[in-house]
Amino acid sequence: IEPELMRRANKIIKSDVLKLDDDNQVYWKDNPIAYLKPGKNYLNPKLELLVDEAIDFINFYMREQVDLESNQDTRAKGVVGVIAPWNFPIAILCGMTVAPLIAGNTVVVKPAEQTPLIALKFLELCRLAGIGEDILQMVTGEAEVGKAIVDNEHIVGVVFTGSKAVGESIYKKLTREMTSSKYPYLPLPKFAITEMGGKNAIIVTNNSELDEVVSGVIYSA
Repeated sequence: IEPELMRRANKIIKSDVLKLDDDNQVYWKDNPIAYLKPGKNYLNPKLELLVDEAIDFINFYMREQVDLESNQDTRAKGVVGVIAPWNFPIAILCGMTVAPLIAGNTVVVKPAEQTPLIALKFLELCRLAGIGEDILQMVTGEAEVGKAIVDNEHIVGVVFTGSKAVGESIYKKLTREMTSSKYPYLPLPKFAITEMGGKNAIIVTNNSELDEVVSGVIYSA
């Protein structure tokens, strides 16, 4: 992807999607889509949706792109599948999508079935920036859609955030496969980058204020 397209996407997200509330918290202007679909309460979108984190991801990967373009040993691989989670439906989805794009790959992204509206808003802004259908595509749906991405022969790898069971199945499948012979290079091992849940412990020490622990755990859940 051309660096100018990513700079334009970053600028559009900053100008069209963000605003500051009275406490200088950055959040999504179309706030209802931030909490209606994922089931968050009204305060969470400002603190947890982290649209500003999405912008941080873009800025970080734009800097990485400069290094990639100066390295003659790197090259694009092909079509990368992105299967994103519901809990950070713009920040994580954005980071997972931008990384393969700046490396020269094309991307097919599937947002979580609970949060398609936020993802489609992100896609809309990418289109406004000039990122075309031949570079970035989005498909929505449930598990069978994600499976179709993983099973497609043209996929060179998948970036996944979600459950341990699904992440392990994707990893085991793809790491046994090679990229399609239809690409203009000798087949390479496919890759799977999986961030899986179920491992975030809550450690309560013996000098904790238990009332605050209980209220904090309930709120964070």
